[in-house]
Amino acid sequence: MNKKATKQNAEEINLREIIFLLKRKRKPLIMITMAFVFIGIMFGFLSETEYTSSTTFIPQTRDQGTLGGNMSGLASLAGINLGNASAGGSSIPPSLYPKISESLPFKLKLLNSQVYISELNDSITIRKYFNEYYTPSGLFYLKKYTLGLPSILKNNFMGPVSLSEVEKPIEEQNILQINSNDRFPLKKIQEVTEISPNLKEGIVTLSVTMSDPILAAQIAKLVERELQDELIAFKVADAKVQYEFIQKQYDEKKEEFEKSQSRLANFKDRNQGLVTAFAQTELQRLESEFNLVFSVYSDLAKQLEQAKIQVSKNTPIFSVIDPVSVPQSKSGPNMLFIFIGSVVLGAFLAVSYILISNYLFEED
Repeated sequence: MNKKATKQNAEEINLREIIFLLKRKRKPLIMITMAFVFIGIMFGFLSETEYTSSTTFIPQTRDQGTLGGNMSGLASLAGINLGNASAGGSSIPPSLYPKISESLPFKLKLLNSQVYISELNDSITIRKYFNEYYTPSGLFYLKKYTLGLPSILKNNFMGPVSLSEVEKPIEEQNILQINSNDRFPLKKIQEVTEISPNLKEGIVTLSVTMSDPILAAQIAKLVERELQDELIAFKVADAKVQYEFIQKQYDEKKEEFEKSQSRLANFKDRNQGLVTAFAQTELQRLESEFNLVFSVYSDLAKQLEQAKIQVSKNTPIFSVIDPVSVPQSKSGPNMLFIFIGSVVLGAFLAVSYILISNYLFEED
């Protein structure tokens, strides 16, 4: 008991010493804390007002139990066997959706999309908006000429990269290259867009944050539409290739069938009443040719209908839980959070500085 009491008394003495030290050093404590509060408030005022428009949807595919089962029943009535058609093709997992939105082709398509600007009373491309009409916040310039100063000096001393060597499109090699005017818009469109898949619940949330609430909603809708188009194109790619191949074979065989049908009909018209062995043999040959071509043509027609069903079946659908809407309240900056965070951080660093400096001074 004596040891526990002694330890407790020592802790109380240490705590009293710390409180006494902080009271004695309250001036630097308050000054350091207020300095961080001032920096935090300046950070909040220099940050641009932000509005976030979002949408939540569930990506789905038509499975065997719903549309697939009905299609199979209808196809069987027409003599079509879907076979493995119900198995569907490969699909992109929701965890890769953010990678799609960050890809260069995806962002370039978005830059070519048009948005309506109320101040201009006209629609312009997102590329033109970011290059000519977007006004960065004061914090942007502060970061640019403080944290970004080394890269600016590096570019000034080393000089720009030759556009003729790097940014000229290499069409024959199918290589994408970025134009110098696209660098800032590409960076901004990635910064303002966020895609968050919830793998546990199977939902995907897409959000766009801009200083203009109407513009945020427009871009969110464009990103949603473009993302869904990309997913549909990927999902039905294999089925479409198969459909196009069968369609080509079907068209060729249809033409051959019609020619065979015409030859048989012409021969019968010209040889009515003839019972010669040659006429009978020629008639049998033309009928055999016609039957063979018709059999292949009929089979291809069934396969073509099957391929059409497969394309439709593989096309994913998107159940929208929360559609895109114009945000009514701003999402940032949160001045209360910035103020409280600045106070806590400033006080913590001030206390740490006072205790460490006092410890070092006592050691000396």
